[in-house]
Parts: sequence; C-alpha cells; structure tokens
Amino acid sequence: MWAQVKAYLVTIGRAALAIGFGIFLATVEVEGRTPWEHLQRAWKRHGWSSLEDVKSSFRSAVLSITASDLKAQDPVDLLEASYKDEQDSTLAMQ
Repeated sequence: MWAQVKAYLVTIGRAALAIGFGIFLATVEVEGRTPWEHLQRAWKRHGWSSLEDVKSSFRSAVLSITASDLKAQDPVDLLEASYKDEQDSTLAMQ
C-alpha cells in the first residue's frame, strides 16, 4: 500500500513540476520576452524545419525507394542518402 502512495506522490510531484515549468515558460519575461517567445524567435531565425516540412521530406524519401533498391542496399542508408540529396537541392535553391 505504501508503495502505491509513494508512486502517486511522485507522479503528482512530477506533474506539478511540469505545470510550474510551463507557467514559467509562458509568463516570466527575460529581456522583454518570455522564454517561449525567445525559443520561437530562434526557431524562425535559424530556419529550422517545421514538423510539416519534416513529414513531407520523409514521405518523399520513402516514396522514392523502390523494391529493387531495398533488395540492393540497407533501407536506412537509402533514407539517409535521399535526405542528404534533398537537403543539397534545398541549399542549392537558396
């Protein structure tokens, strides 16, 4: 019984920490912006991909692989090569 009580208290404590951290990220201002706004700004400034960009890149990489390619090489190597080719073409466009 005490093990269950301890597990509940640990779970409640972790949830309270997560909620507190979320409130901190959303409300406390550092240099005129919240930490969340700093993160969003850095994300936009450095051009990191959005989740949709990552999904579409993965879909195109998977669709470009044929059954004969899978027999010829390791699928992970094929995905990495396809991702690298796509990044190279993206950099060439910029």
